[in-house]
Amino acid sequence: MDYDVILVRHSEIALKSRPVRIRFEGLLMKNLERQAGGKAKKEAARIILYGGDVDAVGRVFGVKSYSPALRVPATLEDMRRAALSLYHGEKTFAVRTQRVTKDVPWTSPEINRLVGGYVKDETGATVDLKNPELAIGIEIINGWAYVFRDVLPGPGGLPVGAAGRVLHLFSGGIDSPVAAWRMGKRGVQPVLLFVNVAGPAQEALVYNVYEVLRRWFPALPFYVIDAPEIMDTIISKVPEGYRQIVYKAFLYRLASAVAEDLGIPAISTGEALSQVSSQTLESLAVLHNFADRPVFRPLISFDKDEIVAIARRIGTLSASESVPEVCVLAKHSITRPSLKKVQQYVDSLGVDYEGLVSRLRDAQPQNDYPDVWFHGQSLKGFEIVDLRENPGFIPEAGKKYILVCPQGTTAARMALKFREQGYDVYALDERTLRRLRGSK
Repeated sequence: MDYDVILVRHSEIALKSRPVRIRFEGLLMKNLERQAGGKAKKEAARIILYGGDVDAVGRVFGVKSYSPALRVPATLEDMRRAALSLYHGEKTFAVRTQRVTKDVPWTSPEINRLVGGYVKDETGATVDLKNPELAIGIEIINGWAYVFRDVLPGPGGLPVGAAGRVLHLFSGGIDSPVAAWRMGKRGVQPVLLFVNVAGPAQEALVYNVYEVLRRWFPALPFYVIDAPEIMDTIISKVPEGYRQIVYKAFLYRLASAVAEDLGIPAISTGEALSQVSSQTLESLAVLHNFADRPVFRPLISFDKDEIVAIARRIGTLSASESVPEVCVLAKHSITRPSLKKVQQYVDSLGVDYEGLVSRLRDAQPQNDYPDVWFHGQSLKGFEIVDLRENPGFIPEAGKKYILVCPQGTTAARMALKFREQGYDVYALDERTLRRLRGSK
């Protein structure tokens, strides 16, 4: 369909007081122009976008629904011609009119009848008010008629920026982008923080997720702190069962320090209750002690199927499925941690949080990093090291090694470190190792 404008509807904004409504409508128009292009103009309870990308409008928070439309004077003749131009051979149709402003001499049912009768006479199509093949919409606004075929759904909610900023802990996995999207729907501007403990290869995969997620926002700041040394410190100083919860507590403290530095009043995460060991009720209660500001968990009551469904809808699922977990911490984690022990272990790490905050940088694509992956077809001559069984592995000069962990990211990080020291070390994930060994 060739259209003149995009007719944009909102819902929740209309419930606000007049000063708040005016501010939120202005913010929605600004976001429409930034994300979809074109020029937005308020007309009564609607926003009219002149020009712009139709698909992008469907990714603007605050938009309840939208319609590519023909804009014609609100005369009977013009409305009839516009409605007829939308007909493409359908056997049944209906006309549905809404007078957003009541500045025409006909009621909505009268317009339905007068325009519908004309379309019927010209086409021979049958009127079906319940289940028509073609639904012709007409909205009357300030002397103009907006005539359209489709009412397309938007994400709803409030425009981004209406509710301030939060610092969002972003891993790139399935949950964290969905949580950021849910915060955006409530008018929040997420500021993403990725704490990179696995090196450039991991950041490259996380950045791919960011590239998809940022299409939903007028702007999406994304920061990185490189902290690969924290993994070795945790492995050397923390018992295996407590490593995951201590790592999460470290992230909370670091996020609090970054939020303080950026002037952001709250933190958000992708945690869902009881999904993993560090997200039990007892674990979350412990973790709350390591943040100095509110922690929002928009997925707290969602099950995994619900989260996956949203990830698929917003387009992040495929990219997120390529982002592995930090596997060296994932074995035998405690589900009912002691706050006293977690505090002791976190303090024993001796982390310089101010120093880490000083490393804060903008995220960037990682297209040029050393290839540490093993690409051969024979394991002959290599010593295989399972990092879950030997997390403190130290290589010997003159030997060749392949480091292995479930997804390969921790192996890649350690292999890169040893390669930089002159050792002959490569990385593999467990699945590829089984294939090379001939296992099914």
